[in-house]
Amino acid sequence: MSGTLIPSTDQDLPTVASLRAYLGRAGWAMRDDDDRTQLWVPTGENAPDVQVVLPSRESRDAGVLIAEALPAVAFGVGRTVDEVLIELTEPLDLVAVRLRPDAPSG
Repeated sequence: MSGTLIPSTDQDLPTVASLRAYLGRAGWAMRDDDDRTQLWVPTGENAPDVQVVLPSRESRDAGVLIAEALPAVAFGVGRTVDEVLIELTEPLDLVAVRLRPDAPSG
């Protein structure tokens, strides 16, 4: 994906826990888990054929696996790496609006 930059330092990367939570919310499932790594795949009828390997826990080399996983995660969720990073690192506000069916338009 052109114009997309992977963060240059581990401090700019999301944590393992936040990336796992993001994958869970995005409909991915963990298919394998051992002492060192976890294998995640998207689920669903039209899920792309992609997989992501994440460290099982925070470690010194976790940043390398996270940086390598971000393009695959972005592809799997149909977003750019930058959009995924923003979702992982920026607090977002949800605004809900309830419309009554009998309310006039406009």
